[in-house]
Amino acid sequence: MRCLFTFRWLAPLGVLLTTAAVTAQESFPNYTAPSPNTGSPPKVWLSYLVMAVLVGAVLAISLTPAKRGHQD
Repeated sequence: MRCLFTFRWLAPLGVLLTTAAVTAQESFPNYTAPSPNTGSPPKVWLSYLVMAVLVGAVLAISLTPAKRGHQD
């Protein structure tokens, strides 16, 4: 019964707090968006090199034999 009493007050409180957060977000002035960085795009071969190194590391770790003894 006590749980029902608690939930009866938590739902309206949650609605009020959510409404307050939405109202506060709309009250800020509209700022202009920053201009995008129009520098040179990243090099494709560098991305492939990083991918190859990561795949190689994962394969090397997964294919390394376990150091188990004959009593395991």
